[in-house]
Amino acid sequence: MTRSHHDSEAEQGGLFDEENASASAALEVEIQHFEAAPGGAALHYAASISYVGTGYHGIAYQAGQRTVIGVLGVAIERALREPVDIVVAGRTDAGVHALGQVISFTGPSHKGGIDGLYQSLARQLPDDVSVNWVGLTDQSFSARHSARYRRYLYRILPGAERDALTADRSWHVPFELDLPAMRSASYALIGEHDFTGFCKKGPEGTSTIRRIFEVRLTKRGRFVDFEIWANAFCHQMVRGIVGSLVEVGKGKCSVSSFAKSVLYPSGTKRYPAPPGGLYLVEVGYGELSIAGDLDPLLFPVGEVPNSVYAISSCLGRKSRPEQVLNR
Repeated sequence: MTRSHHDSEAEQGGLFDEENASASAALEVEIQHFEAAPGGAALHYAASISYVGTGYHGIAYQAGQRTVIGVLGVAIERALREPVDIVVAGRTDAGVHALGQVISFTGPSHKGGIDGLYQSLARQLPDDVSVNWVGLTDQSFSARHSARYRRYLYRILPGAERDALTADRSWHVPFELDLPAMRSASYALIGEHDFTGFCKKGPEGTSTIRRIFEVRLTKRGRFVDFEIWANAFCHQMVRGIVGSLVEVGKGKCSVSSFAKSVLYPSGTKRYPAPPGGLYLVEVGYGELSIAGDLDPLLFPVGEVPNSVYAISSCLGRKSRPEQVLNR
């Protein structure tokens, strides 16, 4: 947020009232510090991005492949005139989408300030990648290591009728599913478990122990949405869980058998769901917040970390002073 944006919001009222006076003063100091930074000085950035993963070989950079970070890295390099190393909060595979992926990187200041950087990225990025917000943070912040939890959603379209418009954004399962059985089975996931039976095998010595905070299975119109909150996820873990839950819904796996695969994962057969129905919805950096029962594809959620300030955003947020106050 540049000074011009700061002043215009103050003139409109409602943002910098007496209650937020101390916070706005703190924010002013932060903005002055940013604007006084010499050209080329290293600044620490954080950003939230959304993307449709259909046309990408995942988020992580791969030589010779179109990836989200490859496209985003080119845009940032052009904007800052310097290559940067990008840290992502959650690695997503080919075909997987995101609503609130968070990244962090270090680079020089942009000649147009934080607003200039945001606008430059917004102009350069293709239609299937967008920037929700860009902000400044401190050196200790890492999009990955500072995260307290992640939230994923998997969207299923059960029944005989296909939908061409959502074919690459949901999983069409040509059966009616037993949702109560799937919901009962999913409760076994809550807690800390070894998810070896649901994950793709990783490098030697990689831990597959994760803590699940909450799960939710919701019927939304024609779709069935499975949502899951955890401290972290291993490779293809959500897809493995959803594939097995669908086996329960089809009556090919009992609730008790699913629970056993959670508690005793050795020898469990994987049924990975296809990537197109999977969305990284939210990355949390504070206390766990379980959102209300709203469709996150229609009502995006996600917090701005308290350590991020001087934000330029397309979301019209009005909590900038509170972000500084809560640091």
